Amino acid sequence: MGRTVRLHGDPRLPLGRRRVRAGARTDASRPRVAAGRGVTARFCFRRAITTGPPVGCATGPRVGTVIRLTPLYSVVFVIAELALSSPTLVMTPTIEANPSARVRIQFQPAMDPERRRFFVLVEGPDFDAFDDALADDYTVAEPTVVAEQDGVRMYRLGLTEDVIAVTPMVTEIGGMVLEMHSTGGVWFVKLQVPDRDALAAFREFCIDSGIEYRLERLYRTEPTRSDDHGLTAQQRRTLLTAAREGYFDVPRSISQAELAAELGVSDSAVSQRVRRAVAALIEGTLSVDEPPEHRA
Repeated sequence: MGRTVRLHGDPRLPLGRRRVRAGARTDASRPRVAAGRGVTARFCFRRAITTGPPVGCATGPRVGTVIRLTPLYSVVFVIAELALSSPTLVMTPTIEANPSARVRIQFQPAMDPERRRFFVLVEGPDFDAFDDALADDYTVAEPTVVAEQDGVRMYRLGLTEDVIAVTPMVTEIGGMVLEMHSTGGVWFVKLQVPDRDALAAFREFCIDSGIEYRLERLYRTEPTRSDDHGLTAQQRRTLLTAAREGYFDVPRSISQAELAAELGVSDSAVSQRVRRAVAALIEGTLSVDEPPEHRA
């Protein structure tokens, strides 16, 4: 079971109950992490500015030591990609009437539940037909175009009382909506949830609400370094070594065989490592869900 990590100055106290004494400074910008079911969280104390031997994971900090909590691994979540459809879901009449439209809901960090307003990006349709359908859509109110450029529009919309909102339920189960866009008149939703029990609770909510629920893909996030953009430790080392030795230079400063020797693997293995690491880096930093016709 995980726990919130607290520090004490006395090294005789058990790890996890140590607190910085008066005069010590901590990095207040980093939140404490409470790890629970389905969550993997590991921390280590790192010495920043002090004298004497380094402060490690097994010893307490000295008075005046500048320390910080460094997350070595990110938490592990369940990611579910779902297809949802129901006449009571937001904009369903509009996206069913315009299946070629690509509608993406823009989630804001803070939303006022009383005002029930949101923004969507719309790309691809005949906007005259789209606007006609939107005007007759009983799930939205006061549709307003707030921006338009290069065939893409942003609309501000209000929710009516006829809509079943899924985001409050997602929040209730401890999850988060990562993405929500229309595909062929159906809503594609990408959820991050703590575990399978939470996903089962969301599925039950959908069934009880008359929402057709179809699971497209289910997987867990890997326990990677939180600041490495989805790379594993091995992938990170591979890319850093390749870049440092000039493997990506034109012309190359190091051959594939030399890089393999540097990493202690075979030629074929290093080639696969580099390709997988680059793919993971792209997926972790860039959007890879664009339709084929939008890819160069």
